[in-house]
Amino acid sequence: MKRLVLVCAVVASAALAVGCSKDSAQGTGSTQAAAKKIDMAAAKAEFTTRCSSCHGNGGHGDGPAAAALNPKPRNYTDK
Repeated sequence: MKRLVLVCAVVASAALAVGCSKDSAQGTGSTQAAAKKIDMAAAKAEFTTRCSSCHGNGGHGDGPAAAALNPKPRNYTDK
């Protein structure tokens, strides 16, 4: 349910950005940049909500819940 609400909010925000942009009639692509910023904000909120407790805020696998897990959470910064 939360994911559905989040997706609806992102889609509505992107539609609002496209509809209100001065550049949308000119087709300059600035609306795509605005939509990308919205998606990144949603992704960061999703990571903070669902992943950071185990993977940590920086993705190093050092979140507060990581100590109780075996195997340990993946370090997303390690290539």
